[in-house]
Amino acid sequence: MKLFPNPAQDQTNLALNGLDSMHPTTVWISDAHGRQQILHQVTGESGIERSIDLNHLASSLYQISVINGNHRMSTQLIIVD
Repeated sequence: MKLFPNPAQDQTNLALNGLDSMHPTTVWISDAHGRQQILHQVTGESGIERSIDLNHLASSLYQISVINGNHRMSTQLIIVD
């Protein structure tokens, strides 16, 4: 999983490779309290490159989580003013 830029202001880019295209991929961003802020679901792809709009999120630390079949990944995202 690649996330860039990080820290970010208005948007960040997420790149995922080696996904199992037989299973859906779910990507979500949660705030520091565990509340889901953004959700993306993709099916039938072995790689994902997405630009994520962050304009509606406050400056803070967020968790980006990805589930694809039995695989789970997560990383932190910092949003700054």
